[in-house]
Amino acid sequence: MKPGTTISHYRVVGQLGRGGMGIVYKAEDTKLDRTVALKLLPPHALISEDDRARFYREARAAAALNHPNIAHVYEIDESFVVPAKAGTSPGTAEPPPDPEHRPFIAMEYIDGESLAERIEKGPLPLADVITIASALADGLKAAHDKEIVHRDMKAGNVMLTSAGIPKILDFGLAKTTASTKLTQMGSTLGTVAYMSPEQAKGEEVDRRSDIWSLGAIIYEMVTGRMPFAGDYEQAVVYGILNQDPEPLTSLRTGVPMELERIVNKCLSKERKLRYQHVDDLASDLLAMETPAASRISVAPRSSVTAGPSGPSVVATTTKPSHLHSVAAGVLLLLSGVAIGWLVFRMTSPRSAVTPLHVTIAASDEAGWLNYEPGSRQMSLSQDGTRLVYIGSLDSGLETLYMVDLTSSDPPRQLDHVELGSVSDPALSQDGESVAFGSFDGIKLVSIRGGSPKTLGDAVATPPGVSWTHADYVVYSPSVSDGLYRVSILGGEPVALTTPDSSLGETGHVRGVMLPDGKTVACVILGESQQLALIDTETGDRYTVSTEGMYPQFVEPDVLLYAEGNSLFAVKVDLSNYTLGRPRLILDDVAGRESWGTSQYTVSGTGSIVYLSGGKTLDRRLIRVDLEGNLEYLSDRGLGIDYFTPSPAGTHVALVLSDSRGSTELGLLDVATRDVQMLALGEGNQNSPVWSSDGKVLYFSSDRSGRVDIYMTRPGEGSGPDLLLASEFDDIAVSASNDGKLLTFLRDTRTSDGLDFWILPLDDSRPAYPFVQGPSEYLWATLSPDGRVVAYTSDESGRMEVYAVPFSGGRNRVKVSRTGETGGKIVWSSDGRYLYFVSDGRLMRSTLLDGDLRFSNPESVMEVDELRGRWVRGNWDFDPNGDGIITLTRLEPSELKMIVNWKTELEERISGE
Repeated sequence: MKPGTTISHYRVVGQLGRGGMGIVYKAEDTKLDRTVALKLLPPHALISEDDRARFYREARAAAALNHPNIAHVYEIDESFVVPAKAGTSPGTAEPPPDPEHRPFIAMEYIDGESLAERIEKGPLPLADVITIASALADGLKAAHDKEIVHRDMKAGNVMLTSAGIPKILDFGLAKTTASTKLTQMGSTLGTVAYMSPEQAKGEEVDRRSDIWSLGAIIYEMVTGRMPFAGDYEQAVVYGILNQDPEPLTSLRTGVPMELERIVNKCLSKERKLRYQHVDDLASDLLAMETPAASRISVAPRSSVTAGPSGPSVVATTTKPSHLHSVAAGVLLLLSGVAIGWLVFRMTSPRSAVTPLHVTIAASDEAGWLNYEPGSRQMSLSQDGTRLVYIGSLDSGLETLYMVDLTSSDPPRQLDHVELGSVSDPALSQDGESVAFGSFDGIKLVSIRGGSPKTLGDAVATPPGVSWTHADYVVYSPSVSDGLYRVSILGGEPVALTTPDSSLGETGHVRGVMLPDGKTVACVILGESQQLALIDTETGDRYTVSTEGMYPQFVEPDVLLYAEGNSLFAVKVDLSNYTLGRPRLILDDVAGRESWGTSQYTVSGTGSIVYLSGGKTLDRRLIRVDLEGNLEYLSDRGLGIDYFTPSPAGTHVALVLSDSRGSTELGLLDVATRDVQMLALGEGNQNSPVWSSDGKVLYFSSDRSGRVDIYMTRPGEGSGPDLLLASEFDDIAVSASNDGKLLTFLRDTRTSDGLDFWILPLDDSRPAYPFVQGPSEYLWATLSPDGRVVAYTSDESGRMEVYAVPFSGGRNRVKVSRTGETGGKIVWSSDGRYLYFVSDGRLMRSTLLDGDLRFSNPESVMEVDELRGRWVRGNWDFDPNGDGIITLTRLEPSELKMIVNWKTELEERISGE
């Protein structure tokens, strides 16, 4: 076919070669302005309807494959062939089209050389052999998983891109294993030298025939020759059926015996003696040691730093192969472009052999990560290139950030995400949208910008949201509900599971939908907490672990879950719900968070990002004066989630959580540093508030199924006594100096935030609301003298501090002046000063005598100097002097990423 010939909207440029059942041309796609490989079948190829049906069946099977190591199929169609114009003479008539329709396949055009051309230059380095073979095995696995057999695997059907990435071509001879045996065209199909014994005998083939052919390719890459040679087809076929290939170790020095064993197993004449699955072959290749001089499978330890200019990579030196010399050379020249090396490793076949370990340094320049307990903090895109996370503003309020791990751009805050109301971010499969939980429902926002939309009437509180299906998200409305799903287009939520009270179940949380579309992995709360699989059609439960939390799924069949600081993996057969042996995968994943939140996220390509350090999330209480001097108040690391000092400063009430997220109250003696557990009974205890004389501790507990307010006298060991019960969740906040009032926040679920209420402790009247409305109120507190209520509200569009007389009758005043505020607002013990955090600084405003007037806030401490500590969201005024009490971690935690971690995961699962 001459250049200039057109078929459909493709213009032929030249011929590339002949493949199975047709000739392949280089062509221009005139619609999309791209170069394609155009496979055109000869006129005699599809004489019968059976032939035509075969072509479309096989071509559609090829088009269904989407893998980085398989050439992509763009289009399958039939069209007239219009010959090129005959000459340049004026008035030359347009040549008539071919009267017959010709079937064609438009495929990805690959600019590079074939593996056959590469082998003609000589045997490949052993490290490159392993790299390429592993990538080809990965591509074949994608086809075999869809019941597709290539049937014509050979070096000529593998292209190496300019970046060295191998891609399998020509699935035109592929067939589904469920179809009938195809009629052969000619005497044989495929190239004789790569044919399996069963294929040479004309028998039905399956995936093990592709494994034979891959073994022949590996043999050829190592030796530069075929395992069975001959001058005639008959001689080659005889060798395939009756002879053993010459050992690799006799043909080339330095070949490991293990590689010879692997190739011999691929080339076993009996199918049952070969690898039965191509991923088993890949696992053996990965586990093999190659000579250090040529080895490229040494995992370099690298560092990715996310600062003002975005992420960057610093790698330790590793001798690169020719496949990576360009990227490595650029890395040595300029560290600022080292992220390109990371991108290359993310997409390179070499990374299928060697997982790349990097460390992402946590920078506060863009809120990097907020390590507060509660919700899942981050989500990795399916291709492993984008990370969405919950970050903290200087005010302490939380919002969503997105960082492109393949770019030098800094992390950026997602537009229009409501501050302080984000949990469980989950990236869509295409990485373009983020679903997350909020106070008023499941939200969906584009990473490109625009306002979030609410998905139907769904309401979720942590633990909440996962996005494991293209069309909907799965969530838990509360810890006392089952799992629901809601369409990304909106509409009514659909119930997936219902807690079974007869089994002692109280709720289902952390739900993840598995690939079959009907099974969820979730944590079942109740009398005996467990991680389980639930068949949403039958309701059957299958226990995975009695300690497991926070499940995630890695296709095709691996369930991950956390137990404390450890990450485990188990193989799952969804056809009959059988489970493999659990394997310890990582033992330093931060996991001491509420409701089993473990700080890790995985991508569809098999990368993982996780917060390392595990137990380093334990924290110590510290006192910091206005000069920045630090003093430890606790001797050892404690799982402190919240704290409040007593009025005299002699004790600190602590909210302590265990590895399962349960919370209890403890009492720290500042003088002795001893911690006494108060043992207040069932449920989770939170939000301790001291009475003005330090004798009574008010707190909130969910022991009744909702959050009520209780009281206890720590010095007397009495209680706890129920103080306030309602149909809503009530969170204790502060007590007045005269002992007559307790303030609390109430979640009525009728507004965007929490309303501020007053509870008279003398029973003079029922609890009553003081500040409520459509805005979000995150904190409110009564001054020690009972004259003024200070609170935070976002009604202006940003969170600010306001004050209003407790007696009423006067307009409120705004205390903050500039910047975003958030976290606690705290009165000094004498009621003269009001402290809050704004724009990275601890601010103090003076309550002036006379009318309700405040001075302009003044900065008393740069809290950015305490970077890495939790001053922004969890701090209190020091009763013993000027300064604050806050928390610090025992040691810094690191955010780590393993690119193409799936290979390492498979090794650990299959290992003993």
